[in-house]
Amino acid sequence: MRGNITGTTTGEIWSFTTEAVNTAHDELVANEFSLGEAYPNPFNSTVRINLSIPTESQATVSIFDQTGRLVNTLLDNTRVNGNVELEWNATGHSAGVYFLRCECAGVSLARKLVYLP
Repeated sequence: MRGNITGTTTGEIWSFTTEAVNTAHDELVANEFSLGEAYPNPFNSTVRINLSIPTESQATVSIFDQTGRLVNTLLDNTRVNGNVELEWNATGHSAGVYFLRCECAGVSLARKLVYLP
């Protein structure tokens, strides 16, 4: 992080303006990842989930039911990089609301899934 400081004076009163400049602002950071919207949602058998990880990282993607019980693990502490499309086939599970949780680089994101067989 760099800083620019400029000052002006009118007699004995100084006025300063500071501006912080973050040189890493335009760079991809390892812990920045995105979890796209699940589609289709609601779904009747298979739902797709897009995950984008800019640098190689460990990722875990899990599905939970409304009670918080783990239903399925799509990625289990797997090293991934770039864009990944995951699918979950919910055939055999009860209709209802499920939650998808993705953990990567110390960050956790979640999506609500609605299964209507």
